[in-house]
Amino acid sequence: AEPASHPKHDHDHDEATVNLVTLPESATPGHPLRLANEGNGQQACGWIFHRDEIFDRDDLFDYLARLNPVQRVKGIFRCSDDWWLFNRTGNDVSMRVSAYRRDSRLEIITNEALPNWDDVEKSLQNSIVR
Repeated sequence: AEPASHPKHDHDHDEATVNLVTLPESATPGHPLRLANEGNGQQACGWIFHRDEIFDRDDLFDYLARLNPVQRVKGIFRCSDDWWLFNRTGNDVSMRVSAYRRDSRLEIITNEALPNWDDVEKSLQNSIVR
């Protein structure tokens, strides 16, 4: 049972309230931070990009929508026209403008064959327009 002071609720929290990893170093332009881990039959890899790097939204989101094999893709990106949240579970994709402005970041989770993270990172960097 839920405690009375914390009633059960079903809604999405704004992405700015999501627990963010604190790192001892910060990303620099052209050199994103990458963190990979695995557990419970899943592999995950995340990137944090410097806040001044701006992505081509169409190129980036087309790439993330077709990347396989993945179970989940979630990211926030500074694009030419605004900051965008990209969320993909399986083949279901959603995108919306985001209030988050600290940096661009991405997490990919897979429970199948591991993508080549170096190739993924290169493709992500190829979507940066400046």
